[in-house]
Amino acid sequence: MKKIKYLFPFLCLLFFSCTSTNYWKVKMDMPRQPAINLDVYKDILITNFLIEKKSEDFNLNKEIIDYFQFEFEQETKKNVNHKDVSVSKKEDFKNSEFWKSFSSSPGTLIFTGTAGYTKEVRKALLKKKQGGFRSSQEAQLEARKFYSLRLDAYIIEAQSGKILYKKEMKLSQSYKNPNQTAYFAFFDLIKKSRDQIFRQLLGKELLQERYLIKE
Repeated sequence: MKKIKYLFPFLCLLFFSCTSTNYWKVKMDMPRQPAINLDVYKDILITNFLIEKKSEDFNLNKEIIDYFQFEFEQETKKNVNHKDVSVSKKEDFKNSEFWKSFSSSPGTLIFTGTAGYTKEVRKALLKKKQGGFRSSQEAQLEARKFYSLRLDAYIIEAQSGKILYKKEMKLSQSYKNPNQTAYFAFFDLIKKSRDQIFRQLLGKELLQERYLIKE
C-alpha cells in the first residue's frame, strides 16, 4: 500500500511534465480527399428542390437554385444550368431510371435535394448588469428571432442515375435584432451549407488541431 502511495505523486509529476512541456498544440490546414472526381464531368444540371416547408417571405426553391448555380459556376468552372423538373417524394431520389432520363451524357451531374425553412420568435429571461455604485443583475424577458434551414443535397450521375454524394444539414441562427428579415437570415444559413458542401466536394483544406511532440 505504501508503494502505491509513493508511486502516485511520481505518476502525476510525469503526466503533467509531459503534457505541459513535451508538445505544442497547433492549428493546421489539413487536406481532404474530394468526394467526387469532377475532372471527368463537364456539365451540372440543377433541378427544382422538393420543398417540405415553404417560406412565406420569398420563393425558397428559386433562391436555392439561383444561389447554387452561381456558386457551382465559380467553384467548378463547369457548364451549370437549371432544369425545370421536380420530384414528388423523397423516394424519387433513389429512382435511377428517373434521373437517367435527363441526360445520356457520361459527363453530366445533377444537383438536387430537399429543403425547408422556418422562423420563430423565442422569449427568454436574460440577466443584465445594472450600473451604479452597487452593481446588480436584473432578469429581463427578451425576444429573439430564430431561423432554421433544413437542406438535404444530392449529387447524382445522370448516365447511371446513381447517387454519388449526399449531405444532410440542419442549420440555425438567432438574431437580437427584432427587425431581422427572413431573407437576410436565409443567406447567412445558405452560405454555411455551401461551405460544408464544397469543402467535401472539392476536398478543400480543413482547419484542425494537431499536437507536435518536442524532441
